[in-house]
Amino acid sequence: MALLFVWPLPHTIALRHLLLIAAALWAGATALRARSGGLVTGPGHIWLAFVLWAGISGALPGNRFYSGDFAGQLLTATVAGFFGFMLGGRLIGAGRYGAGWAWLMLPLLVFAASTSWEGLQPWLTGGSLARRVDGLTEGPDKSNYLTVILVCWLLAEGWLRLRLRRRFTPLPSAALMAAGVVSAFTLYVEMIRNGLLSLGAAIAVLAAHAAAGQRTAITRRSLVWALILVVSFVALATSDPRWRGTWDSAMAAWNADTRAVVLGETAVDGSKDPSAFLRIAMIKEGLGIVAAHPLGIGFHRNAFGHGLAQTYGAGSGHSHSSLLDIAIGAGIPGLLLICAFLVSLFVTGWQAERLRQDGIGLLLALLAVATLARAALDSCLRDHMLQMTLFFFGILLGALTARGEKEMTR
Repeated sequence: MALLFVWPLPHTIALRHLLLIAAALWAGATALRARSGGLVTGPGHIWLAFVLWAGISGALPGNRFYSGDFAGQLLTATVAGFFGFMLGGRLIGAGRYGAGWAWLMLPLLVFAASTSWEGLQPWLTGGSLARRVDGLTEGPDKSNYLTVILVCWLLAEGWLRLRLRRRFTPLPSAALMAAGVVSAFTLYVEMIRNGLLSLGAAIAVLAAHAAAGQRTAITRRSLVWALILVVSFVALATSDPRWRGTWDSAMAAWNADTRAVVLGETAVDGSKDPSAFLRIAMIKEGLGIVAAHPLGIGFHRNAFGHGLAQTYGAGSGHSHSSLLDIAIGAGIPGLLLICAFLVSLFVTGWQAERLRQDGIGLLLALLAVATLARAALDSCLRDHMLQMTLFFFGILLGALTARGEKEMTR
C-alpha cells in the first residue's frame, strides 16, 4: 500500500524505485513458494510481446535504442504488474471479502479528498470554487487519473451490490455512497475532459453488461441509481465551457499549417478551444511520422518529439496521446500489440464477470476500456501512471487467476 501513496507524489522517483525493488523481491519469493503456472496466458504474454518488440524496434537499422526509457518505462511497469499479480492472488487467498481490497481503495480516496479540499477551500473563505486543481499530485491530469480508477471501482462495486446483493470491498454502503459524492466533486474541480471521456467508455461497458445480463430483473432502485449516474455524468461533462468550441477548433487545426504549430513557430490558434487545436495538430503531424516510419523510430516516452526532430530537425515533448507516441516509437506493430493487450484485458474481465459475477472481472473490464479510451487522447501510459496501470491490471488478473485455481481444486 505504501507504493500507492508514493507513486502519485511529485519528486519521489528514488523512493518509488526502492519500494518497487522491495515489491519485486517479495513477488519473486512468493512466486517461488507458490510454484504457480505463471502469468495469465493471454494478457501477460501480449504485454511481454509488446515489451520485446519495443526493444527490437530500437535495434532496427536507422533507429535508436533508448535504454533509459526502455528500462525506466517498460521494465519498471512489468515489475509493477508482476507485483500486482502476486498480490492479487494473496488477497483472494486471504478470503473473498478480505480487508486488503479496502486498503487498496484507501489511497485513491485520500488523493480524491485532497483534490476536493483544494477546490473547496476558496469557497469556504468567501470566494468561488477553484478548478483545475491537483491536490497532492503534480497536475490535475495526474489527480484525475486516480479519480477515474476510483470511479470505475465504485461503479463495479455499486453494480454488484445493487443487482446481485454481493460485494468484494468490505465497506458499508454509506461509505461507498460518500466516496461517490467525493469522487463526483473531484471530477468537477479537476476539470479534465479526457477523464470524462474515458469514464463515458466505462459507463458504456457497464450498460452493455447490464443489457447482456439475464439472471436478475431490473429493479426500481437500479433504475433510480442509473438515472442519477447518467444525470451526474452529463452535468459534469457540460460544466466545462470549452466543449462549445471543440469541433470548430479541431477542424481548424486539421486544415492549418500544423508543422509550424507543433514546432512552436506560430501561436496556437483555435481560441475557442486551444487544447483541442494543439492536440489535433499533433495527431496530424504524428500520423505523418508513423506513415514514414511504420516500424517505429525507437521506443521513447517522448517519441513524438524525437520524430519531429528526425523530420524537421527540431522538436521535443510528447503528443498528448500515448497510443500515438507508441505508434511513432514502436511502430504499427507496437500500437497493435498495446491495443491487443488492453482488449485482451477487457475480454478476460468481461468473460470472468459473466461466469462468476463477483465484481473483480467487471472492474478489470471497466479499467481496460477506460485506459484504452484515455490513451488515445492523453499521455497516460508513461512514468508512474504506466506503473500504476500495470499494477492494478496485475492485481485484478492475479485475483481472477487465484479464484479460478481455487474453483478447480474444489
